[in-house]
Formats: sequence, structure tokens, C-alpha cells
Amino acid sequence: MSRSRHVPLLQAILDPGFTPADNQLEELLDLLAASDEKTRLATERALARLGPPAGEAARDRLLAAEPPLRGSLCRVVGRVAAATGDKRLIAMLVDLLRDEDPRTRRYAATALGKLPLPRQSTPEGANPPPRRSLGEGARSDGGGRRAATEGATPPPRRSQGEVPAERAEGATPPPRRSQGEVPAERAEGAILPPGAISTHIERALIEAWHREPAIEQRRALAAALGKVGGTDALALLRSVTSEDGELARIVAEARLKVERTLARTTPARIASEHVAPAPVAVWLHCRSGLEEILVQELGPAFQPRIAKEGLVQGILAGPLKSLESSRTWLRFGFPLSPRPCGGPGERPRVVAEILTSPEALAIFETWTEGIIRYRVEWAGAGHRRSETWRCVREVGRLCPSLVNDSTESLWEAVVAEQERRLAVEIWPRGLHDGRFFYRKRDIPAASHPTLAAALARLGDVRPDDLVWDPFVGSAAELVERGLLGPYGRLLGSDLDQRALQAARLNLEASGLTDWELVQADARVFSPSRPPTLVITNPPMGRRVLERKELVPLYRSCIERFAGLLAPSGRFIWISPLFEQTVAMARRAGLIATYRKKVDMGGFSAEIQRFVKQAGPAVRSGVAVTPSVVQSVEEPGSPGACWGDP
Repeated sequence: MSRSRHVPLLQAILDPGFTPADNQLEELLDLLAASDEKTRLATERALARLGPPAGEAARDRLLAAEPPLRGSLCRVVGRVAAATGDKRLIAMLVDLLRDEDPRTRRYAATALGKLPLPRQSTPEGANPPPRRSLGEGARSDGGGRRAATEGATPPPRRSQGEVPAERAEGATPPPRRSQGEVPAERAEGAILPPGAISTHIERALIEAWHREPAIEQRRALAAALGKVGGTDALALLRSVTSEDGELARIVAEARLKVERTLARTTPARIASEHVAPAPVAVWLHCRSGLEEILVQELGPAFQPRIAKEGLVQGILAGPLKSLESSRTWLRFGFPLSPRPCGGPGERPRVVAEILTSPEALAIFETWTEGIIRYRVEWAGAGHRRSETWRCVREVGRLCPSLVNDSTESLWEAVVAEQERRLAVEIWPRGLHDGRFFYRKRDIPAASHPTLAAALARLGDVRPDDLVWDPFVGSAAELVERGLLGPYGRLLGSDLDQRALQAARLNLEASGLTDWELVQADARVFSPSRPPTLVITNPPMGRRVLERKELVPLYRSCIERFAGLLAPSGRFIWISPLFEQTVAMARRAGLIATYRKKVDMGGFSAEIQRFVKQAGPAVRSGVAVTPSVVQSVEEPGSPGACWGDP
């Protein structure tokens, strides 16, 4: 092959974002014969982006290709099969498990393991794995291993290096097919139906395992069985022992993956109506700046206290669903007692001991119906895949009833390092949060419902309130105020018709009555009677409007709202301009009664509450309200927002 004529394409394929043209297919296939691995891998990635035509072309060339090109073509077929689910390509990969070339066989196994196929289901009526009662000792056999069929004798194991009879010296290898020839098992009518593909692939991989004595081949097969295998694969993996450390690790991971996948067929849920035998500590996480509001929402029954920015600690004596009475937390979890950790090598063991402690199991078993599925996350430390798997294996040894599941877990264990100790907080990840049931549609820059709930609570409840949101968006503020207590009427206006459509859907879903939506400009619109409460989250110059437009917009809106508000009316919003909008409101006759900096998810703004009459004095740096004293950042201080003057 002449390398010079391929120079432009050689440079292009090294760009991870390169997408080739259809007429470059043949040239890319020629490039697969390149001697260096980097070029081959880049070419395979580019070919896969051409989709089905590349898969068909690679399949045709593969029939007559020699190693190492044969292996590269196999990987292209695998990439396209994974992306398209083409049954002809999948059937070829199964055939290639019997290829003469060991590398091609290994690549075929790896490719089959990456197919997005449905797994086997647990047979109807089968019992789920038994739950271990609190305090029961772990079984020494690691979970009760059993053969695939009771009384069946497993295939004899070959010693390392032994060659199977079908590939012994003098044996005739499987014949190569001519280009375009269709194997008998893939003749017309022989293509497997979709529901049988997973079982067919699993069977083919298991058969390949019994044919393949080489450690390297078995590593690939075990990894593939862990991803697409079912009950038969699990029986095989449970029977495997190996002196090769890497194969033993892969087999252990594969076994855990199959176990957790099969566990998904058994219904399980977080039982939010259950009550723990004794009160338990609970941590509620919220946006920075909403801690005081969250404490007031929870009330004395939860014994809440602010632990630090964004965290309120409390005591849960009732059911989980009782926490839904508070609408400003983002998530909550249960802290477990921290334990000392001598170093990185001890982390997996220590975390496993915490997760299987009586304290943790009491929480899991109180609020889980069905199999306890969990996942592990390392706070601020990335995935730590190797440590996670070591932790999972240790948990499985200590408590087989806990099943690791990274995608469909009911619980999430968040691990944080505190000097030479490890702390774990377990979150009920599978809990259905029904607080914001009305959210049927959102729009860009719409309020997060916990922020909307905070604004509504600061507005108080007055049965005769005419509540106006001049930038209604998806109506979160109106709905939250309506759900909080009695009102006279809810009114929302917006210039964006899409926002009004979203607001209408959400208001209808909320079940609230006596509301009205109007397409109007907040700077000129006049409600039919003076509003007693204006509550809104206005554009902030990051996703809607330009930054330079904010000052004139805010000034005109504040003047308009001040003029329309009824005597003693309240105006509550979030401002990224801090002192500027307070000064604008003061000149318009509005008195600030509450100010608090809040995290907006990437930048800071300030919740501000004003009244249209003389109110509590606001000193520089501190706002005093009847119920709470709030700190306020001075303009230009280190914690001040980007929009501060």
C-alpha cells in the first residue's frame, strides 16, 4: 500500500471528532492494514461512524482477510453491530468465536459483550435470592453456589496449555468460506428472533469457554459473559477457579454483574411509608442560602439544625414520606458512623465494613422491599473503579443479600474522606419524590422548584392574595404559592408563548383553581386590581437576555411593581445585582425586609423581599425579619456575585 496518497486521511482520522464521507469507505478499509496500532484504532473508530455500509464492507473483506487485518475488521463489525443491532453482523461475530486466529476470536468475544441486548429473565415463579436477617452471619461459600442443573456434572477442566481435541495436532481446522458465502446456520429462515438472540450469544460464549484453554481468551470470554450472560453464565462463572489473578478478578466482576442483572427481574422499592424501630439521624442537602428556610419548614418535630452551608441535620422519627412536608431540600440521606482508615489500600475494606454494619443494615432493611440494590460513589474523587470493585466483592462476602447495581440501584453510598477516617452517607436513590408532581413541562431558565418553594414561603399566606408572577415561565412560583395555602387568585404573565403553554400544563396538573395566564410585557401590563404579592424569578442575563439589558429591565420592572402593589403589598424575587436592585427599590418606595445570597447552580444571586410600607430597618450587612436574622454579603466581598456593582 502506498502510504503517501493516504496522508490527508491519516491526519484527519486522528481527530476524535472526524466523521468520514461515504466515498472514503474503501480508502479507510485499506488503512486498516497500517502497521501501527494507533492508526488502526483511529481507522476503526472512523469506519464505525459510517454505520451499516462500513459493517457490510468489513464483513465482506473479513471472509478472505488474513491476520492481523482479520482482527481489525472483526472489531469494525463489532462496533457497527453494537450501534445498529444488525443480526447478520451479530451472527458473524458468533461464527468468529471459532475462527482460526486467536486474536480474532478474542475480539469477537469482546464485541459480543458490548451488544445492547436484553438479558435472560428469572423464570416466572422463581424465588429471589434470600434476604439475610439483621445480624445473620455471612456464609463461607459466598452465597450458596449451585450447578446449572441439579446433579449435572460440569465439563472437565483442562490444564493450562492443554489443546482441545478439535484443535489438536493433525485436526482439520474449520474451513474458510469464500467471499459472499452464507453459512448454513444463517441461511434464509435461520436468523434467530430478537427474543432468542441473548440466549444464543450466551450459549455460544459458554461453548467457546469450554473450547478455549488459553488464559487470555478466557479473560475476554468471562468479561463478555458478565455483560450479556444470564442464569447459565452465572452457573459457569460460579464454578470457575483460577490461579491467574487477572482472570480471577474478571470472573469475580462478571459474576457480580450477572447477579445484579438477574436481581433486577425481582420487584424492589423504597418503602417510604415504613417507620424505623428507633429515630435515626438524617441529613438534608439544599442549595446554599436556603438552610434557614429549610429549618423553618421542617419544624421542631425533626429537631433540625444547620450543620454547614447547604446541609441541615435532623432526626427522623416517622416514615420517609414525612420529609415531603419540606419542599426546599434537594436530597437527603442517612449518615453512618465514620471509621478510621490507615491508607488508600484499606478504603475498600473499611467502606464494606461500614455498609454491612448493623447500623447500615437496619436502614436498608427498614425501607427496602425486595432485594437491596446499591451503588458506591466517591465524593469528589472520580469513579475509582478498581477500589469500587474491591469494595463490592468484600460487601458480597460479608453480606450476600446486598447486590451492587450501578444503574438501577435503590440506594447510593457516598463515601467521603475526613482526614484519616472514612464517612459514608446512604441516599434512598430509588425513592419516588412526589413533591413536584405538577412538573409536566419545563422551559430554559425556568426556576428550580426548591427555589420557587423558598420564594413562596417567604411570601407568607394570606387568603385574599392576588398573586402575580410577571415572568411566569413554567409557573413554578405560582404553583408553589398555591399549594402553600389559601389565596384569592393566581395571575401569570409572560411574553413567551412557549412559557405560557408550559405554565398552563403545570397549573392544570397541580389541581389549583382560580388562575389566569396572560401574554404581556411585565413593564406595561396592569392586573385588573392591585396585586398584594408579586413573586418572580426574573431573567438574569445568563441564558435569557444580554447582561447589559438587565439594569434597565430591572429598574423599569421595580418601578412598575411598586406603583401597582396594594398598600402593604409584598414583592419577592431573586436578583443577581444585589445592592443595585435594593437601591432601585428604595427609590421606588419599597423597603427591603429580607436579603440572602443563594446558589443558582454556577453563580450566586440574592433572594430579596420588599414591602410597600415602612418595615424593619435594614442595616448594612444584616437584614432583620420577625423570625430570622440573615447575613448579607457586602458588595465587592470575596463571596459576592459576578453581578455585584
